[in-house]
Amino acid sequence: MKNLLLLLIVLVLCSATKKEIIELRIYNDSKFKIEKIKLSFKGQETEFKDIEPKSYSEMKKVEGLWRDNCYDLTVYKKRFLGQNFWAHQICIPIDHHGDNKIENGKYTLKLKIKQSGKSKFVVESEYIGE
Repeated sequence: MKNLLLLLIVLVLCSATKKEIIELRIYNDSKFKIEKIKLSFKGQETEFKDIEPKSYSEMKKVEGLWRDNCYDLTVYKKRFLGQNFWAHQICIPIDHHGDNKIENGKYTLKLKIKQSGKSKFVVESEYIGE
């Protein structure tokens, strides 16, 4: 009986300190292929690769997210006559004091990549809860 009570106490303590689970996938809502995207949260990086236009990446567990999370994005564009063009957009980390932290659930980060000029891209992003 004493062992059963001790086991119940340990189970209650373990469940009380259980980390929240956040799962994330990327939706590429553009006509360009995403070669790679890396998201950072408190020093931990999560990387997604090879996301075709108008398609989803696989779902991955992440430690956490900010509503205005920073990312490093590599876009691939085919040009006429088979030439390739790469573009990198790097979001510089900001002070997240007071930002809305996403703490639990499944989310899709929808990325809309638009070309602005010959070699410049504009990225619109939105988190969608599932």
